[in-house]
Formats: sequence, C-alpha cells, structure tokens
Amino acid sequence: MTKLLPLAAAIAMTIGTAHAADSTATTSQNGSGNIAATVQTGTEHTATINTALGYDSSATIDQAGDAQTATINQVGGVANSSAMVTQSVASNNATINQEHMDNTHATVTQAGEGNNADVNQLHVNDSQALVQQQGNEKHALGITQVRN
Repeated sequence: MTKLLPLAAAIAMTIGTAHAADSTATTSQNGSGNIAATVQTGTEHTATINTALGYDSSATIDQAGDAQTATINQVGGVANSSAMVTQSVASNNATINQEHMDNTHATVTQAGEGNNADVNQLHVNDSQALVQQQGNEKHALGITQVRN
C-alpha cells in the first residue's frame, strides 16, 4: 500500500496541473508599496493587473470555474486604493479602472455564467463601488464615478 502513495500523489499533481490549463495571468507594477495577487482554478482564465504610480495600492483577482476574464487598471497617482475581482462558474467578464484617486475601493463579485461588469473610478477622492452579481447574464456596464 505504501508503494502506491507516491504514484497517487503524482497522479493528483497531474490532474491539478491539467485542471488549471490554458489560463494566463499578467501583472505589471510601477511605483511603491504595490501588492497584486492572482489566483486561478479551472481552465481558460485571463487575468491582467496593471498598477502604475499606485503608492499603497492593492489589486486582487480570484477566478474559479472556466473562461473568466478580469482586468484591473490602477494608474496615475492611485493612493491607498484597493480593487478586487472574484469570479466563479463560467464566462464572466469584469474590468475595474481606477485613475487619479486618493482612497477608493472597487469590488466586483460574480457568481454564475455570462455576467459582465465595468467599473470606472476617475479622479475620485473617497468613493467605493461594489458590484455583486449572482445568476446568469447579468450586466453592470458603465458604472462610473467621477469627481466634479
């Protein structure tokens, strides 16, 4: 029985590696104190995090299921900001754009299939955006916060 344990472990690792196949994650950071995390389980995910001059910014993408797409852009003096995308099931798309902000948060959570969310925070001081979608074919497009 003990001779089968290494074989079982090798098979489990192979299955786990194959299950995360065809996924891509790209992270680009510039500035100070930036933290980015991408976690992908399933297949055919795409995750992109771009942080430029983000000071104390943080960005997280967590994808489970199949064929999820998420993009977080934090550019131009983003300070003390945080952006998070969490997606499960299949074929969800989310984009968070944060530009020239002081202390803002944006969170998109999608559970289901075929959901779309687009959050834009432009020149915002202390704003929050929260999008939660459960079910299929939900669309939260064009959510924009702009400082006057």
